Amino acid sequence: MKKIVVLCLSIFALSSFAQIKVVKKSSSGTPTLYISTTTNAKSAKEIGSLLNFYNWFEVTKNANADYTLRVLSMTKTSASMVIQPRGGKGVVIRKNSQNGLLIRKSADAIINAVFRVPGICASQIAFVSERAKKKEIYVGIADSLSRSKKLTNNRCLSVEPNWSPDGKKLVYTLCEPNKTNIVLVDMLKKSHRRISTFRGMNAGASFSKDGKQLALTLSKDGRVELYKMNLRNMKVTRVTNNRAEESSPCWNPAGNTILAVANFQRIPKLYLFDANSGKARPLSNNFAEAVSPDWSAVSNKICFSLKRGRDYHIAVVDMNNLRAGVKLLTKTAGSWEEPSWAPDGRNLVCVRRYAGKSTLYLIDSKTGKAKPMHKSGLVDASLPSWSPLY
Repeated sequence: MKKIVVLCLSIFALSSFAQIKVVKKSSSGTPTLYISTTTNAKSAKEIGSLLNFYNWFEVTKNANADYTLRVLSMTKTSASMVIQPRGGKGVVIRKNSQNGLLIRKSADAIINAVFRVPGICASQIAFVSERAKKKEIYVGIADSLSRSKKLTNNRCLSVEPNWSPDGKKLVYTLCEPNKTNIVLVDMLKKSHRRISTFRGMNAGASFSKDGKQLALTLSKDGRVELYKMNLRNMKVTRVTNNRAEESSPCWNPAGNTILAVANFQRIPKLYLFDANSGKARPLSNNFAEAVSPDWSAVSNKICFSLKRGRDYHIAVVDMNNLRAGVKLLTKTAGSWEEPSWAPDGRNLVCVRRYAGKSTLYLIDSKTGKAKPMHKSGLVDASLPSWSPLY
């Protein structure tokens, strides 16, 4: 994000499931779900609670709901369920898991079977939080962020986390006195390794959708430009060579375009850069100041922060339907910033800065519904990044 670039500059001057047709939805726009508790009541309620929290279903006590969920069996490592549309034939869904995430992966299996998209319940969010006046990166489950665990312990600025497509790695920017580095984390081994230590700025690394490359911002050649890093041999290639400063890169699903913030007109706006030639074109000529983009490989939609008046608000552009224009998701008080797509391509996490507090919010990009993801325990939460499914 632009703020991090400025800060760093100042420092050194799914499984395959049966698929069923989505039935007509309720008046709220979200299908209703009746949880049958005739068997495995506790597990059924837990699954229903997750589906409700992540906006895919609206749990109801009305047995005439759009869908009915029955949990046939549930052990420590395997589950068997039936999801049945009203007036239709039920589909049996079976799920196995050895890592203690069976309930979450069962909920994700239902999302995948009904809506034909990846789930969300077994994913995690990496974010920055300040404690003891030090910004470190934490990782936690979206519906219980107050119990997140610290990933870094650098006792300085650890910012801009970004996940690999398989969720097994994470990169972040480490800002130390007189230098910034890009650090690669193996999430299984919990090992941290500096992979970009050029003179000057090393910041804003983002994985390509195939996980083979990073886009990042370097100033090693005297100007702040976009570069690519081949993760097989760590070789870097310069992408841009222009009068602007670029930051906050992210990739399109095909891996041939990098979307980034650039200040060609002295105002940060979003530009699409050819990943090979560096040729730039604006995402839109109508945008005012726009920062913090993220591009979903599932929905092919871009979310970003768009400045309106004194504050930022979360906006979305559907790259499959550019004629639809910009959809503004947030309109209430506060500055809404730093959005990141969930693996389902529908929900996103962002920061709401209001009344001196920074709170992470879950936003349903379909309905615009927003809700805080934590109430206490997180101080100055910022820069969230939503992982793929594990």
